[in-house]
Amino acid sequence: MTYPTSILTTSPAVFAMSKGGLRDGVYPPTPTDPLPDGIEMVEPVKSEIVKSAYDLIVRERDTVDLIFDLSGGQGMICGSFARYCMSTLDEPIVPGDIDLFCTDQKMHDFINDRFEKHPNMTVRSSSQIETKYEYSLQRGFYKRSLVIQLIHPIEIHNMVSVGPIETILDNFDFTVAKCGILPPLFNAVGGTPVSFTHKDFFEHDLENKLVITNTHCPISSMKRVIKYTKRGYSITSKELLKLFKDYEDRGSKWKELITWGLSDEVDQDQESRGSAKWNDFIDHMYLD
Repeated sequence: MTYPTSILTTSPAVFAMSKGGLRDGVYPPTPTDPLPDGIEMVEPVKSEIVKSAYDLIVRERDTVDLIFDLSGGQGMICGSFARYCMSTLDEPIVPGDIDLFCTDQKMHDFINDRFEKHPNMTVRSSSQIETKYEYSLQRGFYKRSLVIQLIHPIEIHNMVSVGPIETILDNFDFTVAKCGILPPLFNAVGGTPVSFTHKDFFEHDLENKLVITNTHCPISSMKRVIKYTKRGYSITSKELLKLFKDYEDRGSKWKELITWGLSDEVDQDQESRGSAKWNDFIDHMYLD
């Protein structure tokens, strides 16, 4: 199976973002990148993100305050670290890093400039998706180290990492991942951070249950299900069926192209950048 260069250069660029399309090695592709013929966008889901009227942070308050101090009171903590801060479990899963999102490019550049100039911040790695910083501070016996991933503003069809916090959280897949914290600057009532969660976050978090509300690509979501179940989460057969139905509903061109993209044949084609590139993108399709 072969595909023309025009298809190869727009997918993996936009392919799994929709009913078909995976982006290629150009990061980040623009929202205007064309979809291959026969490919349709997945309809966005209605937002079920709610703002809490209460301070929901039950642990790591000092870390939250430190992050927003480092960022100049800007940015949004979303995903696993926010979940850890708000979880009502006695021993929630400890995240390995902290994801910081931005409402726009201007905010991203402001935070990035502060991080680059901070004497205790160093760049561990950088990609088109994120820049990973490490904050280290040692005073006598006191030592503090944090890994903060500054997520770059990306908007590629259904894949969004920029905008208001509701938009970003809607883009995550599981209800237990849909949680975020805004700095006190965004709190019109008092000087405490503002919490946002999916309406069913606390119920599902307490049960360590995976419920899928958004799918960029069923293959990527299945791999994330495996990762989360290894961490102690559970998922029902009914939820897994959503991924099989999602795959079934995708068009034949989507199925053909992704099958080809992950095959041995694609490794022989320099235009496609090889199946390893496709695998890498699938593994990083969700930004939490």
